[in-house]
Amino acid sequence: MLSKVNQGGPVTFPEFTGERVYMRRFDRGAPLPTDIARWQPTVDAMLDGIVSTGAVYLMVDQRAVQSGSFHRRPGLHVDGYWCDGLLAHGGNIYPPSHHAAPRAPGHRAIAPSHHATPSPGGGHRGAQSPGHRGVGPGGHTSGAGPQEALIVASDVMGCRGFEGEWHGRFGNGGDCSDVALETLTAVDFEPGRVWFGETGAMLHESIPLRRDALRTVVRLNVTNWLP
Repeated sequence: MLSKVNQGGPVTFPEFTGERVYMRRFDRGAPLPTDIARWQPTVDAMLDGIVSTGAVYLMVDQRAVQSGSFHRRPGLHVDGYWCDGLLAHGGNIYPPSHHAAPRAPGHRAIAPSHHATPSPGGGHRGAQSPGHRGVGPGGHTSGAGPQEALIVASDVMGCRGFEGEWHGRFGNGGDCSDVALETLTAVDFEPGRVWFGETGAMLHESIPLRRDALRTVVRLNVTNWLP
């Protein structure tokens, strides 16, 4: 598997209100729904220069985070493809959850019972072990995942990604804690910038905040496009 981190342009965020948005779908070229319209400039900046068709999914998480704490999911992992019909992450990275209603924003709602192993020969989108045929967006199965990019931005430092070729097993929810990092290069996701990579391949992890902060994280899952 190849993990690649790309840096985009600058991005700004609206006022902190403690807002949380979970995987709201919108289409390229269409304005955001009225109730989340204040995020339009942020979304436009995150999509600047990206030419794609199909759906985009918006996640927003504004939260008061104490120094030394994690805002989002800790531990090295990859994100799964968003399965719109199941309201869960899954696709070809790990079997989608059968629990359709996430309890809170983020990937922690996924609790697959099997591990997925990347197929021999590498590639950007690892296939699951035989017998796993999780259904992904638009009818894609786990053996032939969709093209999808993961785009993230925040206003306070709290995440980093890794670049390089990696080997290992996907654990529950895309957990990659067994992946060796010695040959990989860490890239801090500096605040106020756009960062993006391929869903299912870009290794990343949350890191503890250095100070108390009202932190905003925005993530876009962009279908039918790869960086």
